[in-house]
Amino acid sequence: MNLPTQDYRRTHFIAPEKVHKGMDAMVHGLIGRYHRRLQIDRSIKKDAEKISVKADELRHLSDQRLRTRLN
Repeated sequence: MNLPTQDYRRTHFIAPEKVHKGMDAMVHGLIGRYHRRLQIDRSIKKDAEKISVKADELRHLSDQRLRTRLN
């Protein structure tokens, strides 16, 4: 016995977006790069903040203590 939702899932089809051509493809690609760049920038900023916090924690340690901590 199939429920209506199961039939819907079997028959539901989502058509893919059309493939852009020419200038549309170029603009679409540039917009995609811009959005990916924003995500990369956010990721790099988070990493830089983590590094800055860690550097503040380790700044007061002497060279000897840093060497022992690395080993």
